[in-house]
This record gives sequence, structure tokens and C-alpha cells, in this order.
Amino acid sequence: MRLEYLDDGHACLRDKKIYKMLIYELEPGQQELAEGFLEKLSGMAYTSSDAKLWDISASGINKGTGLMEAARIMGLEKKNVCAFGDFYNDVSLMETAGIPVAMGNGCELIKEKAIYVTKTNDEDGVADAIEKLLL
Repeated sequence: MRLEYLDDGHACLRDKKIYKMLIYELEPGQQELAEGFLEKLSGMAYTSSDAKLWDISASGINKGTGLMEAARIMGLEKKNVCAFGDFYNDVSLMETAGIPVAMGNGCELIKEKAIYVTKTNDEDGVADAIEKLLL
């Protein structure tokens, strides 16, 4: 994956097929500029995966749609699908999984969407949830 810095005219994006893009705010105020630019693009969606970081992809493509496609391929029913999330880009994942689990270090919105809040990443939260919910 190649890291590109957006120039004023966005020339680095022309004539390229882009599947996903990340925008990181380097200086205060850049996030609002990026959001204004993204709002003008048709067929695009964006979310945030960390403070000052925007994830951009095609509309309708998100972690939730990916999870359900993987479940379909494996022949799993939604009620048997567990997913772990911690930030806004995981909302679709939490809304799609039959067993949505929030990491203890996750944002409040993700915790609200979860059926269980486990320990943090640094406290082996995934292992904790597997032991308590799935074993």
C-alpha cells in the first residue's frame, strides 16, 4: 500500500481505482476540510477508526457487510457470529453480529451496541470474552 499526501488539487487521486483510503489529520482543522471534500463525493462513505483518522470506502461497504458475507460463505447463522469492536468504524460490525462484544477500551457508542463489554486490549479482552461467552 502506498502512502500519498493529498495535494491541493487532489491530483494524486485522479485516474486511480481506490478501494479504501485513510485520511489522518496532521494539523488541527484538516479533519473538517477532509469531511467537506468527502461530502461532495457520490458513492462514498466514511467513518472513523481512531481519533483524527477517517476511513473512506464505497457506500454500503463496511465491516458489517464483510462479516455477513464471510458468515454466508461459511454457512453460519447471524446468531452464531461473534464480533469485537472498539471504535466508530465498528458500528456496522456490532449491528450485524449476533454476539457483539465491545472492548473495555472502546468508545461509549460501541459499548452501547454490545451485549458484553470485555476487558481492554492490554488485558487480553478477546480471550476474556471467549472464555465467558463462547466456551
